[in-house]
Amino acid sequence: MREIWLSVVAGENTSDWVIGWYSLAICATHHTTSLGSIYLTLPYLTFYDQLSSYGYRPLILQPTCISAISSTLIDNIFINNHECFSKGGNLTCSISDHLMQFSQIDILDRIKLPKTAKFARNWRIFNKNEFKEELFKIDINPIFNPLVGTDESFDFFYKKTEKLLDEMAPLKKLSKKEIGLKQSPWITFGLITSMKDRDYLYRMYIKEKKREEKARYHSLFKSKRNRIISLLRTSKKQYYAQFFEENQTNIKKTWEGIRNLLNVSKKSATQLNKIVENNEIFTDAKKISNKLNDFYVNMGNNIDKKIPNSQKNFIDYFGDENNIKIFLYDCNELEVSGLISKFSTSKACGPFSIPSKILKEFDSFFIPPLTAIINKSLKEGVFPSKLKLAMVIPIFKKGDKTKCPNYRPISLLSNIRRIFKRIM
Repeated sequence: MREIWLSVVAGENTSDWVIGWYSLAICATHHTTSLGSIYLTLPYLTFYDQLSSYGYRPLILQPTCISAISSTLIDNIFINNHECFSKGGNLTCSISDHLMQFSQIDILDRIKLPKTAKFARNWRIFNKNEFKEELFKIDINPIFNPLVGTDESFDFFYKKTEKLLDEMAPLKKLSKKEIGLKQSPWITFGLITSMKDRDYLYRMYIKEKKREEKARYHSLFKSKRNRIISLLRTSKKQYYAQFFEENQTNIKKTWEGIRNLLNVSKKSATQLNKIVENNEIFTDAKKISNKLNDFYVNMGNNIDKKIPNSQKNFIDYFGDENNIKIFLYDCNELEVSGLISKFSTSKACGPFSIPSKILKEFDSFFIPPLTAIINKSLKEGVFPSKLKLAMVIPIFKKGDKTKCPNYRPISLLSNIRRIFKRIM
């Protein structure tokens, strides 16, 4: 069966990999004898001869399974491309007694997608008391000045708040590890420290040559590993118990927790790296954004052109005049306070937002200026220009992924805009 498969693949003239755990000791180095001794077993020679006859070569040349008394190479990566440059090896990892293999091959260099960095505020260095003290030092009197317009008042309010947040909780680029930890919030700082100790013991176990010391490090590592597994299970159990307790009236959150527990994968995000329009291909991120933006903003006009012209004037469709009038009264701080208290801290916010947890925790500062700005907006009939902006995210529906009509727009709006909307 193996020879039939190899002969079929060999006839396709493609670059192929054979990756796996072969359960054949390609090399066995026994620590009881000279360290440089290599033993080739008969099953391995037959296996290697078959792969070599079809042009496959191994990329991993170091032992991949190390115990206290022996080292064997039973995991490997074979490739049938002899022109490509490759570099690889083993990664020290305590997940299994088999080391992890990696190989970097230059034939994949042409498949490079742009890396998008993720940023988040560094709340670890955030000091609530210091922030509150500095917040109440801000002079907000210009906001209450009747000669200052709605736009100027909001700009002043937002810039002062944003500047202080940038000083107390600056934006930082998230590492892969930090992104992963956000997906596993039950992994605490103490557990991370213990994992580092565990990995250190495993590295020492791998490097140690003396049999007695190697056995000692292995025993310490196993004890530490088992302890961490137990703590992880306990921490995860406590996290989800608290999660379901807090969200027992929220069906959406409850099902989200259940899916995470059952490890039900969500739909993967579509990588939008190409748009085709009028047989022209656009791969630049800025041009793709502009093309999508043009499509969305002109959607109404394009639909309007398809609607046949009516023979009647639009006034003819109106009924009798309604004499009921609407009066807008000034809002008060109690109304604004009630709206802020209902904000969810888990929902994403668009541009020109203030983090919801900051708005809720320091509402005694934010309520008076926001109330003043909303009342100015009602009196002047002016909506703050910055709150008209949104972050538009294209969500793939179905069909060709290079066509603009196959993406629907999702707009992330400012959370402050929600307050204006509810008051009005």
